[in-house]
Amino acid sequence: MSNAMELAELSMIQDMERLKIISNNLANVTTVGFKRDISLSASFETALQKQFSQTGSVDSQQPFQLPDNQSLVTQVDMQPGTFKFTGNPLDVAIETNAFFKLYSNGQSFFTRQGNFSIDQSGRLVSQHGYAVQGTSGDIMLNTSSPRIDSQGRIWDGDNLVAQLQLYSTGEVSSLEKAGGGIFRFNGAEPHPVNDDSLTLRPGYLENSNVNTMQAMVNMIATTRHFESAQRVMKTYDEMMDSAIRSLGSNL
Repeated sequence: MSNAMELAELSMIQDMERLKIISNNLANVTTVGFKRDISLSASFETALQKQFSQTGSVDSQQPFQLPDNQSLVTQVDMQPGTFKFTGNPLDVAIETNAFFKLYSNGQSFFTRQGNFSIDQSGRLVSQHGYAVQGTSGDIMLNTSSPRIDSQGRIWDGDNLVAQLQLYSTGEVSSLEKAGGGIFRFNGAEPHPVNDDSLTLRPGYLENSNVNTMQAMVNMIATTRHFESAQRVMKTYDEMMDSAIRSLGSNL
């Protein structure tokens, strides 16, 4: 297979991966605290432009420089989402770069989802049923009407009963999505944060940072890009067929 065909094939494979990423982003547009994925790679056009700049032609005898890494690099976009008011006393949004810590079955998870509730045993839990971590571990509540303030303190009337513990975002490259808006860290866990500047917004939740309109535009552009690569392969195949027929008729 020629390098032109390899480039077209690579482009189509990456476009299909991009469409999966965009589709997953769109599917989570209403997921609280969801962070969109973005994909990075050398594009088909970039490879062609590089070839043209080196040889002055895209059909010279000089082979195309194929990307060293043919897979997309996916990164999590940690830009904050907008906030929506719920008025729920156990809903809370983080206004700065930090996470809540969750614990379940011996594993630690991190999230920016602050839609908490109280389970049957009195623990403060996430929507997945994972125990929300405070400065002293699991948060146990014996009140039917707790509230969380802007410093992460949990009150029962005028009585302070617990303190939420926030954690730094750490190295974004070590983030691994665990599904449903929660993360694991590959490597060292983020550090606890005791900075008074990290404030919370009680009664609010953080929306997904997926921009629906932008994602739809990216989906359309990616689909058209895929179709362009298809046409390249079809045109090349027709040229090869024509050349073979011409060669055969001259024998």
